[in-house]
Amino acid sequence: MDVLFQGHRVFFDAFQPLHKTWDLKRKRYLLASTNDPEWLRTGVRLLKAACQVKNARVCVVTDEPPAADSVHPQLGTTFHPVASARLDEAIRKVNDQEAAAVAAEYMHQGRMDGTIEGTSGYQKMVGEKWYLVDPAFAAKAKQDTIAVARFYLGCRDLLAAEKCQALTLANRAKYGPAPVLAFSGLADQGIAAAFDRDATLMLLMAGAVLERAGFVHGPLANKGKNVFVASYFTCPTRLAGYDFEPPASFSIGPGTGGKGFGIQTRWCKGDEITRLQLKDSKVLMTKGKVCYTDITAKDGHCTAVILELENKAGRPDIEASNCVIVCGNCTNEISCLARLLDLDFPAAEGVLVPR
Repeated sequence: MDVLFQGHRVFFDAFQPLHKTWDLKRKRYLLASTNDPEWLRTGVRLLKAACQVKNARVCVVTDEPPAADSVHPQLGTTFHPVASARLDEAIRKVNDQEAAAVAAEYMHQGRMDGTIEGTSGYQKMVGEKWYLVDPAFAAKAKQDTIAVARFYLGCRDLLAAEKCQALTLANRAKYGPAPVLAFSGLADQGIAAAFDRDATLMLLMAGAVLERAGFVHGPLANKGKNVFVASYFTCPTRLAGYDFEPPASFSIGPGTGGKGFGIQTRWCKGDEITRLQLKDSKVLMTKGKVCYTDITAKDGHCTAVILELENKAGRPDIEASNCVIVCGNCTNEISCLARLLDLDFPAAEGVLVPR
């Protein structure tokens, strides 16, 4: 890539000799002429993300008959079908000690091991109550969490063996509650994982360009209002980015009615979010903000925040079940990436300026 900065004293002098050495038959040359290094950094980051998405392989775990790899017509991403028996085998081969260690870390960070403070630096939100773990629940949760850890490690090992960077589980019902926390652990490592191919691709795109994970949610729409509850157990703990250590910002506790358990990531009122959906090779998006959040036991300790969304053209359907939520306003970056990947996106978005 050749870069010339506007205003540099040798800008015009440099232009003449440079062109004599250019190989005009070589494709995908980028000549950046700018006096704004931040603008250039944003452009390079978008090109890198587009390349990552194009060259990514998605491992699709399925019970369907064996099939050949296929390629997404716009993105170029490869779908690599793998029989579910391969995942079962990878889970069986997980080392017991490694699974127990991963489970213990989850329990500590989620305050399931009887500690009140969880990880160091934990501070209560306004109005939050201390969550005290019932010893009987903690004992059962330990076994459940080890099963989740085995599933997480099995998925990670399968992806490595198949040389894939993302995961889609085609048969959601088969695996029970194990994927919900496993997906969270994979998301924290920058690995997109979902039950839907388009959702996996949207997670892949967002993670590549934003360098932070999003999560797929199941909406509980409030009829007649532009407010809904985003509820699911796949939320990453590193909402701010892959390089950020997760603060004591989440809890793991019993689900609704005391059945199972899930992860509750702590959001602050007023936080900006972006809701994204890939549908028919078009990126739908809308901005929003958190208008209520709580992590008391009455909320079931699921990933539940109440969001108020902008009501503009080009937004996802309020009841769509395969949307991705990302912390912060990322409409600019996602729109520009969509343009690079030949996807449609809302016409009002997509001015290439750094944020």
